[in-house]
Amino acid sequence: MLTERQADLVISIHEGGAVPLVLLRRLMGFGVPIVLWDVGLTEEWKLRERILGLLIPRVDGICVLSESQKPYIKARWGRETGVANILQHVDTKFWMPTPVPPNAPLLTVGEDVGRDFATFLNAVDGLEVNIVAKTRKIAPAEAARHPRLRVIGERLDFRAFRTLYEQSRFVVIPLRPVLNPSGVTAILEAGAAGRALVVSDTDAIRDFIVPGETCLTVPPGDVGAMRAAIQRLLDEPETCARLGANGRRFMEENFSRSVFMARFATVLKGFVRHPAN
Repeated sequence: MLTERQADLVISIHEGGAVPLVLLRRLMGFGVPIVLWDVGLTEEWKLRERILGLLIPRVDGICVLSESQKPYIKARWGRETGVANILQHVDTKFWMPTPVPPNAPLLTVGEDVGRDFATFLNAVDGLEVNIVAKTRKIAPAEAARHPRLRVIGERLDFRAFRTLYEQSRFVVIPLRPVLNPSGVTAILEAGAAGRALVVSDTDAIRDFIVPGETCLTVPPGDVGAMRAAIQRLLDEPETCARLGANGRRFMEENFSRSVFMARFATVLKGFVRHPAN
């Protein structure tokens, strides 16, 4: 606040870093616009909810990752202006399509609170297919009930993670309805890797999928629908190939880094009070 007074913007990734700036900006005469990026909306974590209640009405701009977050912010805090959806991005040069190996397993991944592995495990119970789950959210006792399931709990580097996608037949992302776009990273990575998806249809991830074109969607918590979608992709390799190819194209056109950077730059310029000519 003392040395960067001529900056065009201050961007706070998540909300924590913005707290002292907002609390002290008037005292310090700090006139640089403050923008939040990737706000952790919650109704379960009371401390974070109080912090958001302090910040959201007072910051100059908010960059959300899903269109569904904008009406929530309006309803919860009455904030409608200065809220822009910048979506997300994926490295389409790192995550690349590869041929599906014969008899490849299906893959599920995820660590956040929005995952619904209980529905997933019930959906795959008894299916004649090997399954890989990259998560720490499935307890060993629960995993033991599924003899064809291999759970990977240890941390993997990006290359090892990419290999999981390359060795998979398709990817299943089971989700609960939450305020944040749970599952978006896995959806983008799997799509860029050319893998078909089965995804629980929640409001927060609808910007990142095209049902029937890049993935099959199922209602959240619907075991029967998820099992049917998984079985369909097991029975229809041509559908897997079509969804995977469409997904790759969708990621390149909408979420590649060059596309994201152009979109992000346009939004940020809108928050600058005195943009250069």
